[in-house]
Amino acid sequence: MTGTGNSFRAATWMAEAARSQGTEARVIPYEKACVEEEVEAGSDQLLGIVMPTHGFISPWPIIRFAMGLPRGQGTHAFVAPTRGSVRIGRVCLPGSECTAAYLIALILWLRGYSVRGVRGIDMPLNWMSLIPGLHPKNVEVIRVRAQGQVSAFMATILSGSRSFRWGTFVHLSFGLLLLPISVLYLLFGRFFLSKLFFANFRCTGCGLCVENCPN
Repeated sequence: MTGTGNSFRAATWMAEAARSQGTEARVIPYEKACVEEEVEAGSDQLLGIVMPTHGFISPWPIIRFAMGLPRGQGTHAFVAPTRGSVRIGRVCLPGSECTAAYLIALILWLRGYSVRGVRGIDMPLNWMSLIPGLHPKNVEVIRVRAQGQVSAFMATILSGSRSFRWGTFVHLSFGLLLLPISVLYLLFGRFFLSKLFFANFRCTGCGLCVENCPN
């Protein structure tokens, strides 16, 4: 699932990493995936769920998607939420996926998947109602760092090893503290904010976004 393209770009890097090792890989938008046909079960399959972090938690469509997956039957899986990063001076400050990654990982585990790794990917923060747009140079620095994070993560996963960084547990602990806020934001965003928010004053109300939005 991607909103502004960050998660799509990360997923594309992951697929390229797999193909470079001779493994067939496909990037499938969640809203177009027929889970019974596209998501194959078996220990020779690897399922990756890539998504943005939304309100310190997984987006509701991805939670619903994960709960609707077929039984894993030993299928390998990983979860990689993207999170907003900023660069101040020469320092890149990481974002936080909070409970987003491990909530989906838990659902996958309960459905019989063998979760091989969890990794938050630091992509350029694009919450434009909160901050101004990042300078192109800073965006490029964050992007290069993110591609390195993806490469290291996929190298571990594709080698047959597992990848659970200690830092993800720090984010999880922080997310558990914010869980009441996250749940309220999830519900409020789903039933209220998503029906009121628009890009800017140039919106004409043409309705094209409504027609094309899977939510």
